[in-house]
Amino acid sequence: MSVDDAQTRKLLARYHAALERRDFAELSQMFAKDAVFLANGVASLKGRDAILGALREHFSQVEHLSPVENTVKKVSGGEAQSRWRIEVRDKATGDRFSQSGTETIWFDGSGKVIWVSIGND
Repeated sequence: MSVDDAQTRKLLARYHAALERRDFAELSQMFAKDAVFLANGVASLKGRDAILGALREHFSQVEHLSPVENTVKKVSGGEAQSRWRIEVRDKATGDRFSQSGTETIWFDGSGKVIWVSIGND
């Protein structure tokens, strides 16, 4: 069984909302146990626990100064591709910077996140 485009859009919105809220309980429910998370060539994580640990670490180091702007570019079955942009502040140095890039997420037939690939421009 696979998820249709409407379900994929709802799952993507749920995932992004959980990230914005730093809702790790919700994110834990969303990631498959053996999910893969690739971030900008600097992180290659396998498994829900490793991914959640890395997200916690990320949010402990940076403060989001604006909500993430996500523009969905493509939805096909369980795959969603979007463009994102964010303004952040490094908590250690106080430096402010913006980041933008692409994100591709795959959901399995039960709606679990099985693959996330994030790239910076």
